[in-house]
Amino acid sequence: MKKRFLAIILVMAMFVIVLAGCSSNGDPAPTPATGNQSNTSTPSDGGSSSDGTDGGDISFPLAEPYTVNAFAFSTPGEEIDKTLTMQTMQEMTNVIWNFTLASEAELMEKMLLSFNSGDYYDVYIKSGIDAATTAQFARQGIIIPLNDLIDQYMPNLKAALNEENVWTSVTSGDGNIYSLPQLLGPGIASPSYFINQDWLNAVGMSMPKTENEFLEVLRAFRDQNPGDGGDEVYPMFMPAGALAYWLPYFGMPIDWNTSSYFDISAGEITYIYTCDRYNNLLRFMQNAYAEKLINQNTYTATWDDMGAYGATRDVMGMFPTWGAYLTVGDRHESFPMLMPFQPNSFPTSDGVGYGALVITDNCERPDIIASWADILYDETGGRLAAMGVEGITYELHSDGFYDWIGDDITTVRHTNTLSGYQNAPYRDPRLYNEGTRDEFELFLWKDRQTLLNDYRAAPPPPLSWTDDELRDKSTLLADIGPYVAEYEAMVITGEYNLDATWNDYITTLNNMGLERLLAIDRAAYDRWLAEYR
Repeated sequence: MKKRFLAIILVMAMFVIVLAGCSSNGDPAPTPATGNQSNTSTPSDGGSSSDGTDGGDISFPLAEPYTVNAFAFSTPGEEIDKTLTMQTMQEMTNVIWNFTLASEAELMEKMLLSFNSGDYYDVYIKSGIDAATTAQFARQGIIIPLNDLIDQYMPNLKAALNEENVWTSVTSGDGNIYSLPQLLGPGIASPSYFINQDWLNAVGMSMPKTENEFLEVLRAFRDQNPGDGGDEVYPMFMPAGALAYWLPYFGMPIDWNTSSYFDISAGEITYIYTCDRYNNLLRFMQNAYAEKLINQNTYTATWDDMGAYGATRDVMGMFPTWGAYLTVGDRHESFPMLMPFQPNSFPTSDGVGYGALVITDNCERPDIIASWADILYDETGGRLAAMGVEGITYELHSDGFYDWIGDDITTVRHTNTLSGYQNAPYRDPRLYNEGTRDEFELFLWKDRQTLLNDYRAAPPPPLSWTDDELRDKSTLLADIGPYVAEYEAMVITGEYNLDATWNDYITTLNNMGLERLLAIDRAAYDRWLAEYR
């Protein structure tokens, strides 16, 4: 029992730490290779606001090469320095990127070490840098403001920000812009759960629309076992950390970006992990776990475990991901998206990804970097950044639609373009969103549109904090986050009685400084209201 207790604490504590550093596409679930897709009309060319090689009064290619020292995220098969996009950009501009790469596990440690040692890079691109880290080093004068650079050298970005009306999302509380964004357009901001339609058909049930209907579906999956795994059946498979993705289904549109897990949808700051809706979710999941409707290794199972089941066997009635095809491949049409049980509860995003590129005071020619990046914010540059090179990574047809060249779209894009894990400085081209004929994405797009039209919660405002507030938040969350995770695990696995321990749980959180944490984010929210409302 003691070993089990300790294992649960460690797993969940690590999960909370990971979540605390997440950005819009840095969730612990696998990030999709594609954004929101549309196929409602034949796509137009979209037009380019520049010729793709000029920015401000900087003319590319440069007469002499300019080398920039940069820090970036890397994972096998997604090394930014090897991508076709970066190689093509080098040929176009004569800007040479000298990269230092870091894996996901070492990314934040190496980034902070570089800043704190004083031996930092000229540029941090696709590095996963978050708003809090940016603000910390911007106040020290290390990360420079980009306002004048954008105004003088980035006409494409200015046009995009105007068109999408997202200036407030890129502007910090002091009025400066410190980070170039990735512009993906409005979309969902959390993985969702996908349900096995073949299993629903086999047990004679329809898509559940309430919590009670959902529970009955899971019981039918367990009892009738319509899969191909013999005695092995998982009515609902949840890898470690996936419980968090149930919050929207139970009426909690969590804001992943504040790291504090507040609900601002009602116009006030409330802590999700103390509300009645969260209590209801814990009660539901505790019962589901006790009835073996959830995989009993939910706190140790990995996303790779889930992917292995999806690729080879039909043993899961439900699982979380960004798109079912990422888990079950060409069986994806048998897995529609489960819709939330309450309206206005699914978190959405304005499509502005933070931390795509920041420039430090070490950079000798920030004007060149700004002009270089601006190429990627129009239609032509966006295609290069998100899709690669026509004729090599995708084929454009006379009807305005395109097909990818290669069997595995995810691999084609991750190895050739700037898409994938961590935000990169570009705007999704209209061709990419409108011109796809990929059956996987079209199927997924229909469900996403239903989710956005019928269940969306408004995107949360981009908050900013002072240095003192950031230090206090970090200290408070270091205690509060692991405690919440520990309590959650112990309740769901039946170690704790929810009714008997809930009041003590709330008291403990208050003693840990929850009210101070609430006050910090209330102050940030009030500042945002005063500035933009």
